[in-house]
Amino acid sequence: MRITLAILLAVAAAACAALIPQATWADNAAPTGAGRAEAEAPESSDTEPSAPPAEDEDPGGDEGAVTTKVFRGIIRANKSVRLGAVNRGIVAEINKKEGDEVKEGDVLARLRYDRAEVERERAEISVELAKAEEELAALELEYYAREYNNLRRLRFGSDQNDKDNPTPLPDAAATQDEVDEAEQNMKRAEANHKIKQGELKMAQEALKYRNIDLEDTKIISPIKGIVTQKLIEVGEMFEPGDYKPMFEIIDIDVVKVFVYLPLEFIPRVSLGDVVRVRVELSGNVLYEGEGKVAYLAPTIDAGSDTMLAKIEVPNPEHKIKVGLRAEVAFRRPERKDTGKEEPVEE
Repeated sequence: MRITLAILLAVAAAACAALIPQATWADNAAPTGAGRAEAEAPESSDTEPSAPPAEDEDPGGDEGAVTTKVFRGIIRANKSVRLGAVNRGIVAEINKKEGDEVKEGDVLARLRYDRAEVERERAEISVELAKAEEELAALELEYYAREYNNLRRLRFGSDQNDKDNPTPLPDAAATQDEVDEAEQNMKRAEANHKIKQGELKMAQEALKYRNIDLEDTKIISPIKGIVTQKLIEVGEMFEPGDYKPMFEIIDIDVVKVFVYLPLEFIPRVSLGDVVRVRVELSGNVLYEGEGKVAYLAPTIDAGSDTMLAKIEVPNPEHKIKVGLRAEVAFRRPERKDTGKEEPVEE
């Protein structure tokens, strides 16, 4: 009899405990639009007759009521890039493998570049030759210009040297033919100098392109991240037109949860809202904390009547893996029921 009574008391105690509301991880979510990480729960006191209601409870009326809504989503990388070379060529070296962490600007691999180096050296020599010829043409122009000005002074005097139609001196030491010949020599030297300047500029541009060709033999990471795929080996021929990438890199220092929100929930969510995110793997909690609404799609999916939202979640230790599912808890004020029917938009 005593054993039966004890069993009945234990069952009654368990039933009472089941009736008591239990707090969950989602109850810590801040109301959307509140701009803070967690709702502050009021502290209870034995001296007070009753504690003020928590934000996820209805305090006896429509005004101030808050509802927690949980959506499931898929975790994606913050950034993902697939890399290849600009030009065709044979892979000469590979510096990174799958799983390696890379920084922005790291050289992942390189195509054969000996021919590109030879072309650049030729371009450098062409620049030096063009520069020497331009300098020589400048000296030649300076010489003929000085000769022309000297003959003009001998012909017309210093005070008329800059005039368009000067009058010759009575005892001029230079003839008009000598002045005209010097002028023609100066004009030819001036034209030759312009040609040499153009050739120098063309040689410099050619060198710039040779440097670009040499730089294009490098496959450089544009982001900080982790190599997830290496799809080529040393000695292989790479063809840009094959649309075959050489590497894939993802950035997961921050991850994004892709969730689809129903139409009736969309007006309650804004960019920058702080939400609660929970990620589990085989029963182990990988993350439970804050997330932020970073993107709201400008379009609605007509098939499902939902809108894509992206939630940014910090992941500095890379515990959260891409492809896992996550739960996102939004807390929002309930819409007050006015008793009036809302117009239906067609």
